[in-house]
Amino acid sequence: MTPLQEKVWTDSTEWDVPGTIRAITRAGGFPKLVFKKRKQAPRYLALIEQQSPRDHLAGYAAELVKEINRRDLEAEFYFFDKNPGHCWKEQREQQTHISIERLRSEWSGARLLLLSHASHFVNPATGTPSNLALELPDDFSNVALLATNANVEWGAAERSLSSLMPVVPMSVEGLGKLMAAWNGAAQPSFEEWQAILPEQSPPKLTDGYRQLDPSEVFMEVYRYLGNEAFVWLCACAVYPELYFELTCILHDEAIPLAADLSEWQRNERWNQALRLLSRLEWFRKGELPETLAEELKKNLTPADLLLVEGEIKRILAISKNQVSEQSYAAELRNELFDWLASQSFRVLWIDDRPQNNQQYRDSWSKTLGIHFKLATTSSEAHGYLNNERFDLVISDLGRPGEELTGQITLDIVAKRAPVVFFTNKRGLNLRGTLLSAGAMEVTNSVGVLSELVREELRKKFPLMEQVPEVPDLDLSGLENVEVQEKKGKKEKVAPQKKATKKAQPPVNEQVRKDQEMLQKLGFFEGVVDGIAGDEYRNAVKAFQGSIINFPMDGIAGPQTRAAMEKY
Repeated sequence: MTPLQEKVWTDSTEWDVPGTIRAITRAGGFPKLVFKKRKQAPRYLALIEQQSPRDHLAGYAAELVKEINRRDLEAEFYFFDKNPGHCWKEQREQQTHISIERLRSEWSGARLLLLSHASHFVNPATGTPSNLALELPDDFSNVALLATNANVEWGAAERSLSSLMPVVPMSVEGLGKLMAAWNGAAQPSFEEWQAILPEQSPPKLTDGYRQLDPSEVFMEVYRYLGNEAFVWLCACAVYPELYFELTCILHDEAIPLAADLSEWQRNERWNQALRLLSRLEWFRKGELPETLAEELKKNLTPADLLLVEGEIKRILAISKNQVSEQSYAAELRNELFDWLASQSFRVLWIDDRPQNNQQYRDSWSKTLGIHFKLATTSSEAHGYLNNERFDLVISDLGRPGEELTGQITLDIVAKRAPVVFFTNKRGLNLRGTLLSAGAMEVTNSVGVLSELVREELRKKFPLMEQVPEVPDLDLSGLENVEVQEKKGKKEKVAPQKKATKKAQPPVNEQVRKDQEMLQKLGFFEGVVDGIAGDEYRNAVKAFQGSIINFPMDGIAGPQTRAAMEKY
């Protein structure tokens, strides 16, 4: 955007001191004042097409204008819908409405940016620029159309306007080309723009007044958005309504910060994804069909849900966003929190020294999206179990000085959630007794515990064929360490050696069905065993590669399975 900051000549003049001195010298001392035209920073006025108060594409356009403001330039924007002659800052606030005639007067000499579809400035009967489009260059120093539709859709209306003003995409790249165009350089042709900034048409999401079935548009939306923007869409489906500000806040949850990318590259990924998302009909209208939202939410992993839940709760906790508990909005908010809680994977960890296992919890919360609740006593754990739902309980075996031991706790806990005892070497002596009493496992290996947690995740979220790997942790001096109290001093016992037996890969019924389907389609030649091994993933990737423009990630998600059923 730097070229937009270049100063421009104005009709006003200022005293040219060096020129005046030279003129007086040449005139033999006779006074002679010299004036020159003044250069000043350009001013920008933007008229933005807004189809609804929650139109995300209009919000994206407004952000571009705000970015000009952040570059220390004077820039203002107004919205309009279909008729550019009537504009507003807030559609529901009449005092902010203003006519185009007044704007032409107040912003005379400024640069005008039209962020809109070209059809609003073309005569529908003749296909030529409208009277308003022909008059605008008389009041503004420069005029340009930043087309809101994808450049692959540009046609007669855009070509007609391009004879009168530069026509560029509504993007950072489009703004970057404007200065050269205003200075007389040749504009890129429509075909060249498609090479500079390749864009797709958003899929059609409605059929007249009939709402299409989600399954009919699911795959098309994924192809159009790509993986990152699609996850962003799923994150936006969690909240009952679509708001541009909230959508922007959720972008870090959908597009994680990549350490290998510069800030500019990260912002560019964010901009491209937001532009694609904002062009969808749902985001122009500011609402998602309820049936589709329910389907989209199912694609979020526990880690995604954890991040989205955190952001939504943070926003709703801000004082200006809070509402009366008796209101309908509060009821919806509570229902949302209940849904988030039901979809999350919750673990109750009972340990009188929880700091010993903090690094495991931090890692699993970040990579797997697990909610942990800590209890340091059995009675505290029983209180949590009476009031909350948990998918797994991890417990130590003994707590010195407490009457209720972990073994007694098992009798109550096992009826409500699977129980794993993470204990020291001494506790392994009771493994047979505890397993007979209903425990899922008794172990002193964090590797075994991690695999058990992941397996429970797979059971609850069958779409997570590949649960993310937990990063390696520095376990030196921490894993399998028994701490004993002797004469007031803490003494460490050497860690037990890890078992060398390799755990068998888990069998997944959905993977088995995928293998059977891929075998029928001719992509899988291995044994149908329900194990998501390399041969299975390669078969999935081969199938994905057989479909034009389909992402080849080797993961059989909902869109891949829908394609397999179709073919």
